[in-house]
Amino acid sequence: MNKLSYRLFTLCFVCLTSITALAQDETASTLHKMPASALPQDEVIWLDATSGKFMSLQREHLSKTRRGIAILLPDIAMSPINPDYIKPLRHSLNHVGWATLSIEPPPQSLLNEAASEEQSAYAKALIERVNSAIAWGKKNNRYSVLIAQGRQMAYLIEAQVQQHLQPVNAVILLNAQPAYTQASEELKLRYPDDQQQLSQQLTALALPILDINQTNRSESTAHLQLRDGLAKRQQHKSYRQIRYLARKNYAPATKSIYGWLTSIGLK
Repeated sequence: MNKLSYRLFTLCFVCLTSITALAQDETASTLHKMPASALPQDEVIWLDATSGKFMSLQREHLSKTRRGIAILLPDIAMSPINPDYIKPLRHSLNHVGWATLSIEPPPQSLLNEAASEEQSAYAKALIERVNSAIAWGKKNNRYSVLIAQGRQMAYLIEAQVQQHLQPVNAVILLNAQPAYTQASEELKLRYPDDQQQLSQQLTALALPILDINQTNRSESTAHLQLRDGLAKRQQHKSYRQIRYLARKNYAPATKSIYGWLTSIGLK
């Protein structure tokens, strides 16, 4: 390949990558802005946060025994009916005794703003929403569980450590990922933006954690092995990691969640 061909190839690759990223951002933005009218009206409730009201979807348990409530937190820019885990779980958990409350995440645009030099504006808004949802759920439920998808838990770890989050009985992670790249070392410590730091902080949390992950056969699982090893080294008796091959069958996850919650006494 001559120099001119190489430059043309490089230019095309950069353009294609930019277009793909923009398309992904537009898709995420569309999901986030889904109007309440497009959602099940009998399930829509509005909760209060300092920044204003936000939408959530609530469903009651559909079994003889009421076990508690699961607060479902979709990944950044995703809707409360995100078909990847969130929508299936908010229905299936009802049949094993758990009410569900799926909440709308803060606007993705807050990731580009700072509440202060030491705090992410997105994390501040996220903490407010999660606290509001947990407080609402505790009104009629003995147990409460937080189910956090994707990057969300990376923005909540410090709040959990500092006891700025309303207490929950357990945390369930769905394909946990690091926060987006942070601008300073101070922010990196507060919102871990690499797999090693995320693993270290997650396994140091003093509460039960179920770590659910979907993986492809070709995907590296080194970060999952690291998390599992760190949990054993910390003697975290209530940490459990589960891996599934990527597929659109969420029944095994529901069964695992129900069994794990029962095993830690939430029954």
